[in-house]
Amino acid sequence: MSLKSAFKSFLFEEEAPKAPQVEEAAAPKAPIVSNTSSSAPPVPQASVAEIAAIDQGLQAILLDAINGSGAAAYQALDTVVESLEDVVPDVNVRYKKALQILTKQGHSPITIINDVDKVIGALEESSRQFEADQKKQFQTSVGALHRSVETLG
Repeated sequence: MSLKSAFKSFLFEEEAPKAPQVEEAAAPKAPIVSNTSSSAPPVPQASVAEIAAIDQGLQAILLDAINGSGAAAYQALDTVVESLEDVVPDVNVRYKKALQILTKQGHSPITIINDVDKVIGALEESSRQFEADQKKQFQTSVGALHRSVETLG
C-alpha cells in the first residue's frame, strides 16, 4: 500500500486491504543459452566500498533536500513511522497508526499531505539538479574526448 492509500484509508476509516493469496503455476522454463564468444571488452566493476560511498553521498543530498523543504509534519510522520517499525511489522498498519498519533498531537491530515507534497517537490527539484549536473559532466567529458581525437587526427 502506498502512502497515498494509507492516507485514504486513514481519512475514510477503511480497513487495510488484505493481500490476495495467489498460487503461481509452475511454468516450464526455457533453456538458458549462453553466448561465450564476445568481442566486447569486459565491463568495469565498481567495488562495494565505492558504491557505498556514492550511496552515502546521494543519501546525504536527498536528506538535505527533505530537511530543507520545511516539512515539519512529514518529518514527524517519518519519525513516528520509524519508531513503530519494531512494534508494528505491517507497513500499512504502521502508517495508519502513525497518522492517528500525529492527529492526536495536533497535525491535521491536510497539513501532513501538504508537507508530503513539499517533500516530493524538493526531491523532484533535487532530481532535476542531479540530471542537469550529470548532463553537464557528460558534455564536458565528451568534449574533452572530442578535442583529444582532433589533436591526434
